[in-house]
Formats: sequence, C-alpha cells, structure tokens
Amino acid sequence: MISPGPQLRALAPSVWVVDGIDITLPGRIYFPLRMTILETQPGELLLYSPIALGDELARQISALGKVTHIVAPNTFHTLFANAARERFPGATLWSSEATRKKVKTLRVDELIASDNRTPFGGDTRCLQVPSKFGELTLFHERSRSLVVCDLVFNFAPKNWITGIVLSAVGCNNKLGQSRFWRRAVKNHSETRQVAEEIVSQPFMRLIPAHGGIVEDNAAQALRDAMSWMLDPTRG
Repeated sequence: MISPGPQLRALAPSVWVVDGIDITLPGRIYFPLRMTILETQPGELLLYSPIALGDELARQISALGKVTHIVAPNTFHTLFANAARERFPGATLWSSEATRKKVKTLRVDELIASDNRTPFGGDTRCLQVPSKFGELTLFHERSRSLVVCDLVFNFAPKNWITGIVLSAVGCNNKLGQSRFWRRAVKNHSETRQVAEEIVSQPFMRLIPAHGGIVEDNAAQALRDAMSWMLDPTRG
C-alpha cells in the first residue's frame, strides 16, 4: 500500500494533525506516524513530534498561525526536529533532559524540567514520564485533548512481520503500552505517580503519535492500556 503522503486536517478547536506517513524500520516493519499541532495561545502554534516538512505542508501550517514551539517528545522522535526548527527559525525547540543527553545532535533551545507543567504558557500542560525515554505528554485544555508519543500505540499491522513485533511487545491491533517501558522505568513509584496524573487529566480525546485517535471513553481506554505502569503493587 502506498502512503498518500502528509495530510493536514483540523481535528478539534485549535488542534490539527498531519497523518498519512509511515516510518519503516529494518526488516520492513511499518509504523504509522502522526504530527500534532496545537494552538497554545491565540495565533501561536506548537508542533509535537515533527515530521519531514515540505514546502507545501510548511505553507499550510504557516497559514494557521506562527510556529513558536517545537517539541521533540522523546529519545526516538528527534529525526526531523532540527529541520523543523530551521524551517521555523523563530520557534523554540524543547525536549526533556533525557532526550538531549541521548541525542547529541539535537539542537535544543530549552529543556523542560520534570516539574514544569506549563512551559509554553496558555492552557497546555506538559507531563513528563520519568524514564530513560524522556517522554513528554501534553494536555490541551481548550480541546480536552491528550497528546502522547510512544506512551501507547494503537494500530493494526500492515504486514506479518510488523504484527509479530507488535504482538511481542503487547500492542498488536489494540491500544496498548509496549513492554519496553518495563525496562525504561527506573523508579516505578515515581513513574506511577506521573502516569496517574496523566490519566486523571480531564481529556475526552487521546491523540497518539502511532495509530488511531481515541474519542470513545478515551480516559478509561488509556487507563486500561497503562495497567502495568499504574499498578501500585509494583513499587
């Protein structure tokens, strides 16, 4: 199947997404990829998990407002962040400390401290998952949307080898959390506290970087998917 290419669409008030892209890992493993755009304050935009930005897509984004923030949301989603910053030179590139330490080539302007819930101003909250991945999740209050990167996946495989990989990590054709998180978390109690804060945000919509957007009972669906991370018996 040939990807239709990047497709920008409005999802909710002050929220847009760019779909229609696949990333290909070694062995022909396919992951769908999404970039989310949030209006953090009137006329100001945030790019979350930036993708490759061609001229036409950049023009469409600029027509929505001024890009003032770019978020590299974890240690895996950094490939196009520097290019996005060059495309929008007035924007600030943000990451967690873990991401900056892991990806030496990332030209970070500002780090997001683990206890900084509102680094962008406005009503967008940032919740950082304590782990080696440095995952940054965003709650956009105006649209009641929760934006996550690799915290959970939600897609059906395009081929058998992708299905094997997804089954091995516990995420095949469902909203699920990869078992790799169990190796990334050092202090389960600390991570669980933040995970509980994330699922307790008053969101109605879950926007993952990989797979289907969840709008039906999204909070409970995420809580179920994150059962291991939320389990109080594990520390």
